[in-house]
Amino acid sequence: MKKNLLIFISLLIVVSLTACATKSESSSSSTTSESTTLEPSSVQSSEVSETEVSALIEKKEYALEDLNDEYVLKNDKLNGYYFSKDVHAGNETLLYLDVDEFFVAMDGYLLYENYKFEKTDTTYRIYWTYTDEETNESEDCDMVLDLENDVIKLNLYFGNNTPEMEETDYDYALYEIEEKSYSNDNYVATYSMKEYDIDFFKYGDQYMAPYWVLNLFVNTFNYCNLFFNGDEFIFVYTDLTSLSSEDYTRVKSSSLAGTNQTSEQREDLLNQLFFIFDEVFGVKETENFTSLKEHLSPATLTGLMSKLSSKNNVAYKALCFKDLDDGHTYTVHPGFYSKPDVEFNITASDVGAAFLENNKLYWDLHDDKEAKLGNPGYVRFSGDTAIIDFDGFETAESSEIYNEDGSVKNDAYQKDSFFMFKYCLDKISKNPDIKNIIIDVSLNGGGNVGAMIRVLGYFIKDIYVEEYYKDFDHAVSVCYNVDTNLDGECTDADVYSNYNWYVLTSEYSYSAANAFSIVCKDAGIKLIGQRTGGGMCSILPLCLLDGTSIYTSGFNCTTYYAGRENGEYEFVDVQNGIEVDYEIDYEYFYDDAYLAEFVDGLDN
Repeated sequence: MKKNLLIFISLLIVVSLTACATKSESSSSSTTSESTTLEPSSVQSSEVSETEVSALIEKKEYALEDLNDEYVLKNDKLNGYYFSKDVHAGNETLLYLDVDEFFVAMDGYLLYENYKFEKTDTTYRIYWTYTDEETNESEDCDMVLDLENDVIKLNLYFGNNTPEMEETDYDYALYEIEEKSYSNDNYVATYSMKEYDIDFFKYGDQYMAPYWVLNLFVNTFNYCNLFFNGDEFIFVYTDLTSLSSEDYTRVKSSSLAGTNQTSEQREDLLNQLFFIFDEVFGVKETENFTSLKEHLSPATLTGLMSKLSSKNNVAYKALCFKDLDDGHTYTVHPGFYSKPDVEFNITASDVGAAFLENNKLYWDLHDDKEAKLGNPGYVRFSGDTAIIDFDGFETAESSEIYNEDGSVKNDAYQKDSFFMFKYCLDKISKNPDIKNIIIDVSLNGGGNVGAMIRVLGYFIKDIYVEEYYKDFDHAVSVCYNVDTNLDGECTDADVYSNYNWYVLTSEYSYSAANAFSIVCKDAGIKLIGQRTGGGMCSILPLCLLDGTSIYTSGFNCTTYYAGRENGEYEFVDVQNGIEVDYEIDYEYFYDDAYLAEFVDGLDN
């Protein structure tokens, strides 16, 4: 099955350690959907016992606002439910959704017409059928709720039932040539929820599940989120910083702003955090913990349990930057109980040793480069060597790349890595003396996987991206070709094979830059510099129950497999980076004459 390249890897964040404003000033406008009122809930016509009637504390219809520029929802309302402990194990403050109503509400983001449903008294199964166009073979991609045991079983490809994105094409110029699996072909993950006081249950004919659970498995895994601010549901891409500053302030100015929470609400949120980090967090083994509760410091746990959002915010920073200290785990924006102008300001006292070390390395390299080179632009030359320099893998929105007539905009190279690389190679091609090209990712903290593969296509014909989906015990290798000249086909003419290619890496080369280095080394491209920084997992943009957004490492790991050439695989943990082929001291990283002479020596 074609891999969904919506998966992206986050940038390793860098701050000045005085203040870090996390709220975006993006001017993206909201998408307005047609107003469609949902059909009355089936609870009105179903048989509900007297016990169940008394168990329903509140049912309320909320507005559903679509502020996701990539998808257009067809509905604008969604019911929320609160129940007593007579029917579920959690607190009465936990927001529940009717599963049927939830999937109807997500129509437009999901291709609802493709779904089929199978329901019994103890199970709820929703699935869609994928058919391979080449082989005509079909398979069901499903999600199953086990009401009796409070278990979710999820097919890896369940979330691929979406339309094309409205604004961004993450797959353009990419062609999947081959896909091979190295492990089981079931790719189904099983998540047990019971120990986290999470119940699935029937209420009459309705199947009920906690709001955050449905959002996590259906939306967050696809980099979308459904926030709830106490007054309405808000559907966004990744988090609230994707909104315009006006929309951000408006949705944060809800009835919850400046109010306190209850102990029960904080307990609900802790259960959410415990489940995510115990069951979904991608680097548990590397971080050497089995339970988030045991891993948290007493002060962090106390802060997370506080009814005051100010203390919660301090605890969130401690959780991300000290207790975990994982490069992919960081705070984005506070929740709805904080006032709209409150942000996560990061200081040196808020972060742990690993963050401080990475941050210091970045600024040391940045300042050294600036002192020696000033602002050198994307490409520079020294003798017979060109150096291409960029700090992230970016895919721009289509409107930022193309004119209305389909031609490429003159400034597309400033917004999209694929066109930036083409811009650099056009300049290099005009210099007949160039025989070496160094790709400098020493200050590259990551970015989008699709953009990374497109850049690789300029100098590698068959690009093998190897991933391991931990929760699903599924290992896969996908071979891509890239149509770099955009003529509609992939040939040898797309690859600049007339140069000697090298990659300059540092311990700050993280996430997608780490994956980029892995693919290059696997293809025989020599790595020079220092060991990469690591970061093998794609990120998850978490939406917590109080509206706080934090990002963390998910279950999808970009790696390589030892023994692939023998038809076998052995998962290699690259969370802490990979070694270079030839070491260079940091003091020479931005000495272009030294670099040119160094690679000339390798060539000779």
